[in-house]
Amino acid sequence: MKISVIIINYKTPELTIECIRSINKFEKAVEYEIIVVDNCSKDGSLDLLNKEFPNIKIVESPKNLGFAGGNNLGVKHSAGEYLLFLNSDTYLTKPFFKDILGFYQQSQRPGVIGPRILNQDKTIQPSIFKFPTIFRAFCESFFLCSIFPRSSVFGDFRKFKYKSIKKVDFVSGACFLIARDLFNESNGFDDQYFMYAEETDLMFRLHNKGHINYFWPYGDIIHLGGASSETQGKFNPVFFESKIKYYNKHYGINGLRLFLILKIIGYFIRNLINALLFKFNKISFNNKITATYIKSLFYDRK
Repeated sequence: MKISVIIINYKTPELTIECIRSINKFEKAVEYEIIVVDNCSKDGSLDLLNKEFPNIKIVESPKNLGFAGGNNLGVKHSAGEYLLFLNSDTYLTKPFFKDILGFYQQSQRPGVIGPRILNQDKTIQPSIFKFPTIFRAFCESFFLCSIFPRSSVFGDFRKFKYKSIKKVDFVSGACFLIARDLFNESNGFDDQYFMYAEETDLMFRLHNKGHINYFWPYGDIIHLGGASSETQGKFNPVFFESKIKYYNKHYGINGLRLFLILKIIGYFIRNLINALLFKFNKISFNNKITATYIKSLFYDRK
């Protein structure tokens, strides 16, 4: 078996079905299997998936393991030499398994490969990012990323055109390929992250071991973006808690506190600007983030 496609389903059976249909429609050139992990949806998802796809592997989790834990469970039930992690709210627009696999096999010390991801209207969806660091938190809080977006020091990838292969820090977790052996050697996803930051953490660990994460400007996967999250369009404390866990894990308690202070200052500055521009809805949203960071600043994580 060449590729194992791992998909997490949590109360999104219709999206998951459309995702799998798109794979079966386009992918003919490479041997693959599809593993769907149902994260204890209890909404009839299992019946719908079994009826529609009697030949795929469906793993029923007794509890909601989140994205990291669910994917780790899916890998245990897989047999492919390569793992393709794919969000349930994505669908293919063309074949790409053969080409991305070929690029992976030809690349120098590859970690993960992320294809080009599109919004539903076919516009580019940002999918490559720089690792979260104390310095990046400083740049973000004091607008240096926005003022110098093309700078190799302060900038990020916001001006990237997504038309060329690029070595990157990390790619979107919506879709990426990794060799099975490398994933296992890296101990998979860290399941302390229920959702968010788990792919960043994995790719950071790969980077630290000398592997290179690549953006591959093909594939054109449609990602509906957040459709598989119950908190779509709302303040999501899980996202910010995962970011806090990431900094605590990789930079220690003092690094975490410095990050929190920088971000609190940054949101204070933004709220002053928003008040002058009468953007009070943004102030309310920022206040929720700031409250989360202030609370964590005084939380003893030792």
